Amino acid sequence: MKLDDGNWTVLGSAGFTNSDVSVISLVIDDEIPFVSYRDSDTDYKASVMKFNETNWEQVGTTGFSGGTHDAYQCLAVYGGTPYVASSDSDAKAAVYKFDGNNWVSLGSSDISQGQANYLSIDISDAGILYLAFSDVGNMRKLVVMKFVDGNWEKVGGNASLSEVSFASVAISNNGTPFVAYRDHWALRRTSVTKYSNATQITDLIDNIEFNIYPNPSNGMFTIESVDLKNQNFDIEIINQLGQVILSKQSYSNQKNQFDLSETENGIFKNNKHIKINDVM
Repeated sequence: MKLDDGNWTVLGSAGFTNSDVSVISLVIDDEIPFVSYRDSDTDYKASVMKFNETNWEQVGTTGFSGGTHDAYQCLAVYGGTPYVASSDSDAKAAVYKFDGNNWVSLGSSDISQGQANYLSIDISDAGILYLAFSDVGNMRKLVVMKFVDGNWEKVGGNASLSEVSFASVAISNNGTPFVAYRDHWALRRTSVTKYSNATQITDLIDNIEFNIYPNPSNGMFTIESVDLKNQNFDIEIINQLGQVILSKQSYSNQKNQFDLSETENGIFKNNKHIKINDVM
């Protein structure tokens, strides 16, 4: 429905799809509504329709996804071209683009390591396609991918410390990806993270920037920040499982060295990746 002069009006006819549907996603592009849905007439695969100012019309063939469609925030439209995130026949992540005649799969069939759940898609103002999902083949952690020059590439490391569900990705006006999700590490509460595209590892907390080097390391590394001059602060170092490896309090130096060379084998595998957990 559409809000028109304070009243809700039906676009076209009510119940315009040909079958029972679920998993609906709606996007407006240049005042044209597009809707994707799981189509019960096509073994619950994805279908898309758009409103042509008078009626709803099918966009390409129905049931074009390789597998069952189960992604709620799956539809994005850029310059009149719709994209749909869904599942391939092996339940891995797949993204489809309507090329004007047919729905075609973008990139390789190995976007995800395993079954992809809670897929979410968005497109930056520059036309770069981003996809977020919980990857069963990666301990159900949140993964963000982007489509560049015909290939899918991972954006940074895992976007979560542990299992996630109900992921949602959004791209800011300057092209920065943000993701929101139900965080199983945080008692299934909501967490939001953003990706900082930097040439060295940094963590920005309350506008304080840290440089951590070398990374990866053999256990010896330095944490440095010019923003911490004449300040007291605490540092926690955690691994990718969220376990606290080192906790130090009341630091006041701009440059601090740490030694994790005797850390129990297996916690970091081969490389040591550091995260500043809290600053006071």
